[in-house]
Amino acid sequence: MKKSWIIYVIGIIAILTLIAYFWMGTRGITSLLHTLKVWIIWMIVIGLAVYGVWYFFIRKEKDDRVHLNAKKVIESALQYKTPFLRDLYLSGDKNHPQVRLGKIHGYTRIINAKGEQEDVFVFKHNSFPLSLFEEHKALRVNPDKHTSLIGDVIVEAISVMKYGGFYYINQDIADLQKIDQTIISEVKRTLMFDMLSDWKNVVDDALAISPEHQKELEKKDLLKIPTRQTSEEGR
Repeated sequence: MKKSWIIYVIGIIAILTLIAYFWMGTRGITSLLHTLKVWIIWMIVIGLAVYGVWYFFIRKEKDDRVHLNAKKVIESALQYKTPFLRDLYLSGDKNHPQVRLGKIHGYTRIINAKGEQEDVFVFKHNSFPLSLFEEHKALRVNPDKHTSLIGDVIVEAISVMKYGGFYYINQDIADLQKIDQTIISEVKRTLMFDMLSDWKNVVDDALAISPEHQKELEKKDLLKIPTRQTSEEGR
């Protein structure tokens, strides 16, 4: 059976500690601990720097419609966040402890495919500075399933699951058909508006009313050289 990397690290540190002790006594152990602390700090700094470069400059955004639709809802929620909201919790029950999901960064209320109201809480689990490298997460829940929108918000659930770009509580995830209908309806609506936007550009080009197309026509008119017949007709 393969040993985990943690066991290997502990073994290496133990061997280095013994060597330092036999070589320099307690002073050697102190020096070793100081060196390890410096190495750990540098590893954390370098790791965060590498991850930051990847996250902000190399990482590619997903371009599927489900992800883009969830992103639009998250962006809308981030535009409005009452200052009274703090952290988001799961209530748990007698067999499950209360769980902190994270700090609330945004909130909005939407209407799902069945015409029902849903609250969307956008949150991040980690605290600063690790939160800088964490994507926003969105929990969709019925307004009757959480406490008032003041201070910490407690959702009546013991667990959540991510599905179609959003997180849902354990009671709602049991009704996958409802979630599927909601996601499909929202994606269809997004595709419809995208198609209408594309059609508008096509129609504008056909009617020569788009600014870009109009500029191209003006350039062609300026470059057009009058023919001899045109000149004689003008006399």
